[in-house]
Amino acid sequence: MKETNVQMDRAGRVVLPKTLRDRFHLRGGDMLAIEVKAGAIELRPTNAVGQLKRINGVLVFTAPGHLTNQDFADASREERMDDVLGRATTKR
Repeated sequence: MKETNVQMDRAGRVVLPKTLRDRFHLRGGDMLAIEVKAGAIELRPTNAVGQLKRINGVLVFTAPGHLTNQDFADASREERMDDVLGRATTKR
């Protein structure tokens, strides 16, 4: 994902961009784990529990929520190409 800057309000709150909320299927009230790693703040969803189920003899990953019609392979490929070609636009 391209770098995005967000501003913290006076109470210390940060709003995650909609693209991130959609990508990780986050909704208001979801819990996030916070960890400090090498001078960075890492947020991880804690309630997104998925599991593998055998359906008709095939292992299928299931998780709460639903997938959008977004083509994840194309989105990932575009992100990698942006990184490789240095096309990432950053706001500073």
